[in-house]
Amino acid sequence: MELKELHFADFAEIQDAVTDELKKVQKDEFSVAFQKLFDHAKACIYANGAYFEFKKVCVSLTYLRFKKNQS
Repeated sequence: MELKELHFADFAEIQDAVTDELKKVQKDEFSVAFQKLFDHAKACIYANGAYFEFKKVCVSLTYLRFKKNQS
């Protein structure tokens, strides 16, 4: 995003700038990023908020445990 170190006059100007930047993001890019965020949130919930390093393997194992406990 090209908003780093910019200064804005008011909240509306910030909203406009952020909206313009978000419109530049491809839908599939956004979808992948949102899925990663969702997976990470599930892993954090499963770990009861404990800190851990996020890795793909961890997510896969955590997701399987999470699904098993939901059954």
